[in-house]
Amino acid sequence: MFPKLIRSRTSERAVLMLLLLWFTVATIPSTSQHSDNSQGLSSTQATATATLNIGKMNATLQISTDTLYPSLPSSAYNIGVPITVFYNDQSGYVDFLGGFAPSLLAFDTKTNLVHSIQILTPTSPGTLISESLDPKNGELYVLDGNVANYYSITTGARIFALQASNYTLLKTINLGNGTFGMAETYDSRNNNIYVGLANRTSYQDVISIIDSSTDTIIRNIPLTMSGTSPNNYPVLQAMVYNPNNDLLYIVRTLLGLANGGFPYAGPYTTGGTSDLVIVNATTGTTVGDVSLAEPAMGIAYDPANSNAYVTLQGTAGYAPAVAVIDTRSNSLSGLIPLPGSSPGAQSFVFVTFISIPRPAGITYDPQNGFLYVGTINSNSVYVINGATNSLVTTIQTPPADYNPMSIAYDPVNGILYDSAETGVAVTINPTTNQISGTYDVQGFPADALYDGLNGNIYVNSIVQGSVYVMSSTTDKVVATIWPGDPYYKLPIAYGSSMALDPNNGNIYITNPDMSRVSIIDGATNQITNKIVFPSDANNTAVPDGIVYDSSNGKLYVTLVNCNTSVAGALTIGDGTVNLCGRFGNAVSSNVAVIDPSTNIIVNRIKVGVFPEGAVYNPNNNNIYIATYNGTASIQVIDASRNIQSSTIDLGSYNNLYISSMTFDPANGNVYAYAGGASPPSVLVINTATNNLVGAIGMASNSIAGIAYDPVNQLIYTNPGGYLQAIDGNTNKVVGTLIADGFGFQGAGIGVDPKTGTLYAPDTSFGFVSILTTSPLIPLVVSPVSILNLQGNPQSIFQTGSMVTVSTQIQSSSDSTTQFIGVVQITNPKGQSVFSGTKTMSLTSGACEFLKFAFTIPLGLTPGVYTVYVSAWNGFPAIMGANWKTLAATQTTSFTISA
Repeated sequence: MFPKLIRSRTSERAVLMLLLLWFTVATIPSTSQHSDNSQGLSSTQATATATLNIGKMNATLQISTDTLYPSLPSSAYNIGVPITVFYNDQSGYVDFLGGFAPSLLAFDTKTNLVHSIQILTPTSPGTLISESLDPKNGELYVLDGNVANYYSITTGARIFALQASNYTLLKTINLGNGTFGMAETYDSRNNNIYVGLANRTSYQDVISIIDSSTDTIIRNIPLTMSGTSPNNYPVLQAMVYNPNNDLLYIVRTLLGLANGGFPYAGPYTTGGTSDLVIVNATTGTTVGDVSLAEPAMGIAYDPANSNAYVTLQGTAGYAPAVAVIDTRSNSLSGLIPLPGSSPGAQSFVFVTFISIPRPAGITYDPQNGFLYVGTINSNSVYVINGATNSLVTTIQTPPADYNPMSIAYDPVNGILYDSAETGVAVTINPTTNQISGTYDVQGFPADALYDGLNGNIYVNSIVQGSVYVMSSTTDKVVATIWPGDPYYKLPIAYGSSMALDPNNGNIYITNPDMSRVSIIDGATNQITNKIVFPSDANNTAVPDGIVYDSSNGKLYVTLVNCNTSVAGALTIGDGTVNLCGRFGNAVSSNVAVIDPSTNIIVNRIKVGVFPEGAVYNPNNNNIYIATYNGTASIQVIDASRNIQSSTIDLGSYNNLYISSMTFDPANGNVYAYAGGASPPSVLVINTATNNLVGAIGMASNSIAGIAYDPVNQLIYTNPGGYLQAIDGNTNKVVGTLIADGFGFQGAGIGVDPKTGTLYAPDTSFGFVSILTTSPLIPLVVSPVSILNLQGNPQSIFQTGSMVTVSTQIQSSSDSTTQFIGVVQITNPKGQSVFSGTKTMSLTSGACEFLKFAFTIPLGLTPGVYTVYVSAWNGFPAIMGANWKTLAATQTTSFTISA
C-alpha cells in the first residue's frame, strides 16, 4: 500500500522542508552488477532482449465433454468421428464410440452434455469400435478392434470391461497379438460375450467367447474360409445372437487390398464378397452359410417375426438393399430395395439393427416394430416396417455429409439416437419419424462473453447451436442452453454474437439463422424471451453483431436484409430457418436499436451493406460498425442522436474482412482484426479523429477474435494457431503463445476485467483455453540500499547524518519507457513524511541508478522509517483512471536512534 501524497502539518514535516534534496541519475550497462559508488560509470545505454510475459496457460476445457486438462495430452483433442452408438441402460446414457479417439463419449439425454471417459492412452492407442452389455453382472464390454494397427503382429484386439453404471475400468482382456475385429454380441442364455476377430498371421477368423462371470476367454471357435491370403482378409463385420434358437448370425466379408486396403468394408472402403455364417453358440459348430450377392455391413434381429435383417451396400449391377433372413429356416426369404445412391457417391447402408437394446450397438424399436437403417454418403435414415418388409419412409438428415451410420434406441424416452460421421448426434422421434434434434458431440466454440454479475463465461458453438455456461471458479460447464431450433441449431456459421446488459443481468445472443435475438437470464441460465426481426416474402432480416451502450442502456444489433427468394427458407420446429445469411443477396443493411426494458425495436440506422461486428466507445459515445461488401469500411454511429455520423476509409486495407473489434480505453483507439486476404492485420483507429492510423501484421490469415485486457492493458487476438498480444502504447506485437498440442482459433475472446483471465475459444478442436495474465510491468526496481556518507550500507543513523537512498531501475520492455521515479518515506506511525519524484526515460533493456541523498534533521522522532521506491506512468491526479505502476515497488527501512 502506497502512502498518500499529502502534506502533513506536523513539526516533523516542517523540519523536513529544510532537508537538502537531490537526485543522482547515472546510466549503466544492463549487464553490470549493482554498485554503491556511481563515480566513473559509463554514460551510454546498453540494450538487452526483453521477454514480455503476455500470459500463462492455466487450463484447457474440452467444451463438449466438460473435461478440464491442466496439461493437455497429445490425444485429448481427438474425440473422433462417432461411428457406433449404444444405449447403456445401466447409466441411462447413450454411448458414442469415435473410432480412433481415445474416449468413450457418454451422452446425457437429460442435460445434453457429453461425458468423456478416456479408455485409451497415447502410449497404448487403439480403435474403440463396438460395445455389448451384460445386464446380469452390470458390466459394459468395449471392443478395441485394433483396426488402426491391423498390420502389426505385436499388438491385438482387446476388450475393456467397465462398470456400466459409472464407466469404471474393471479389467482389460487381451484377445491375442495379430488380431483385429469389429463385431461383438451378448448371449443371454449362457451369459457369454462373443467377439469376432480376424487373424493377421493365419488370414482366418475366430470367435472368442468370454465368460462374463469371470471376464476370461473360455473358448475360441475357428471359422475357416477358403481363398484367403495376405491380400484377401475375411472380416467379421457384425453379429447378432438369437435367443430363440441359440444361434449366432455373423456377417463375414472377404476384403482385399484391391478393394481399398482397409480391413473392413466400412465407411472408407467398397467392394468385397459377403456371406452370413450361422454358428451354434453352445457347440461352436457351423450350421449354415447364406451367400449374399452384395457386400454386407450390419445385421439385426427382429423378435416379432423371427427375421434377421442384413444391410447390403450395393455394388456393380446391384442397388443397396436389406436382405431378409428367416431364422426358422436359416434361408434368404427376400430383399427390401433401398434408393440407389446420392449425387456423386455410392450409398452404403451401415449398421442399424432391430432388437431390444441388449447386444452391441443393435437397436430395435419395440413400440412401432420398425427398422431404422442408417447410410453413408446419402444423409438418409430408411424406415422399414418389419411386419410387411417394406420401406415406409426416408428421414433426411439436415446438412450434407452427416452420414448417419449407427442407431440406438432409448426405451426410457422412446427416442432413437443416430451417430453421424460429422461428429453429430441426431435424435429421431419414432412416433413421427422426424428429426427432433441435432447435438454436436465435439462443440467447436467460437465466441466467449464474461458476465461480471455472476462470474460465468458464456461460450457459443458455431455448429451445435448451443451456449455452454462455464464457471470462472471451477472452469467447468455448469449449464447448456439451446437458443436455436432443435433441428437447425443456432449459429451454423460464425455469425452469432453476444452482449450483456448489466442493468437487468440478461445475455443477448444473435441467432442469424432464426432471424432473432435470444434472451438468456443470467441468474437462471434459461432462455426467457426472444426478439424476432420482421421479415416478408421477399426479404429476411439476418442479425449478426450486437453491442450494449452503457450511456443510454440500449442494444444495437447489426442487420442484413437479404433477398429470401434467392436463398429460400425452411419452416421447421418453432420458426422459420432462413438460408439467406449463407446463400442470399443483401439488398440493404441497418442497425436496429432495441430497448431492453421492452424488447422493442425503437429505431433503425441505415449503414453499409453486410454490417458485422460492433464495438462501443464510452469516451465519445460512438458505436463502430464493421461492414463488408467486397470493400471493407467502418461506419461510425453517434449513439446520442442514433445517426450514422461518418465512414472511416480503410485505404489499401479495404480488401480485408473485419471479423471482430475492441476498444482500448487507455489510448482511446479501436482495434479491428481484419483477415481474408494477405497480409492479415489488426487495424488501429484513432477515435478522436475517426481515422485509420496504423496496421499491425498478424501471424495467421484466419477469422479471429480480439479483446482488451484491462489488467495488463494489452490487446489479445487469436488467429489460427496463435494467441498474440499487442501493446497499445507502441502498437506492436509484444508476445505470441502457441498452446501445446493444439492452437487458438475463434471469433471472440472473453475477458474477466477484475483478474485479467482470458477465455480463448479454439474452434478447430473444440477447446476453450483459460489463460491468466498479470499487470504489464515494463520496469524492474532492484533492491534498495541505504548508504552512509562514505557510500557503505548502514541501517542505524543519528540525527544530523547524511543518508543516501540508492537503487537501480532496468527496462524489461522492447521500447522506450518514460516514467516517474518515486521515493516515499514514512515515519514509525506510517504517515507519509516525504515524497519526491524524478522524470526518467529508459530505452529497451537499459538500466539507470536512482539516488536520493539528504541529511537527517535534528529533533526527528526516533524509530523505524520505511522507504518505498516505485515507478509510475504519471501523477495520479493527472492520469486519473489510466494511472498505473510500471514496476513492482521495492521497500526497505532504516532506524533513527535516540
